[in-house]
Amino acid sequence: MKLELHPQAVLRFDEIAASLLTKIIVQEARQVSYSYRPEVFLSVTLTGEDIVDMPRQYRRDGTGKTVGRYFQHNGKEVGLFGPAYEEFVALSAAIQQTPAFRRTISLRFLEDVLFDWCRAHYLQRPTSTLCEYVLRRCQEEVREYEIWIPIAMLYVEAPFELGGVTVRSVTQQMIDSWEQEEKQANPEESVHISHYFEKRRKQLQGYAAGVVPVVAELEMAGQIAQEETERAIAMLRVFSPANLSPRMKCFCMLRGKENLESITTLGVSCGRVVSFSQGYTDPLPETWAFTNNELALCRQQGLDIASQLLREEKKSEFQKAVFDSLLLYSRSSTFVEPADKLVYILAALEGILIKGTEPIQQNLGERMAMLVGKSLEERKRVIANLKEVYKIRSAFIHHAQTVSDTELLSEFMPHAAIAIITIMINHTRFSTKDKFIQQLDDAKFV
Repeated sequence: MKLELHPQAVLRFDEIAASLLTKIIVQEARQVSYSYRPEVFLSVTLTGEDIVDMPRQYRRDGTGKTVGRYFQHNGKEVGLFGPAYEEFVALSAAIQQTPAFRRTISLRFLEDVLFDWCRAHYLQRPTSTLCEYVLRRCQEEVREYEIWIPIAMLYVEAPFELGGVTVRSVTQQMIDSWEQEEKQANPEESVHISHYFEKRRKQLQGYAAGVVPVVAELEMAGQIAQEETERAIAMLRVFSPANLSPRMKCFCMLRGKENLESITTLGVSCGRVVSFSQGYTDPLPETWAFTNNELALCRQQGLDIASQLLREEKKSEFQKAVFDSLLLYSRSSTFVEPADKLVYILAALEGILIKGTEPIQQNLGERMAMLVGKSLEERKRVIANLKEVYKIRSAFIHHAQTVSDTELLSEFMPHAAIAIITIMINHTRFSTKDKFIQQLDDAKFV
């Protein structure tokens, strides 16, 4: 794929870049002194020989916001600071948002390239105009990648498609080959490499990953793959058993986001450590073994329809509303506290079943009843249960009362699951949310 910029954009970007060159300033290097240094353990010590080149450094204010960028030259700091740095960031963002760059080049990589260009000009090293330089550097980095995003607490018996993501296992053979290649390239580091891969095997081997083919620069490829995998796994959680119980939690998230809360305790007596313990504060984390039977069951419940919705690039107004509600609903399964689950479930249902500022409880109850109940008695029970659930929600939101009536929620959560999946299954039948709601309301009189 060839990266191109509109000629008028090229003229404008080059003009702004030329102006930025006049705003590069040189200042004395700041000396930072520390009044306190914690006794942290250092596993690696770097010497000056280890640091070959460090051309790009950042200046941050007290809030952590980046306010400048510079490089070291002749003992000075040379770079863009304050308003000039903001212009630099704006120029980078403007280029990155052009059609050719938006889904192929990451903003961070583009900022690095722009700063390299500024640095080369200051050092009077031969180079081209900004746009020529950017197009050449970026074009060199765009290629086809297959990005694997590991998923926590999920095993899959066989690969399956979910939107544009293939969910498949990280196999022992993959890691074996990876380890052997590293050892062949660095035979003198064989022992350290073995230790490294022992840790990686514990984290990855046998677990699932989202696999996404992407044509882009590597960092942007990773961002796209992460975004698509995160949405796909969120859609998968819609079918998790954790949506049916107020005390279950689904840990199926991108690895590193599973939030396994734990606590560490040191027992100290007479200044001497006599005990050490670690334990989870959540329920013991359970893996989700997605066997072929589990996959077949989820497909019966609508997993393939969820995959279709993920793939839909030009979603209708109703499809967008359904998709947003599904993502919100999915988050409820990642919490262990019933109150948190309740807030997200009700928000998801309100988002798709309530119009504007109309009264919520009665309308939501009646529309849920039409989706869930098959008989008049079942529908009445759904409405009554929802009213009680709203009392619990109100006590939590407005009066900070904990949610303890798990029996009531144990009845409500399956109702919510049926309603949300039924809505998802019908995402192609209506163009707008109002038309969908109108049909539900009309059905009450049939």
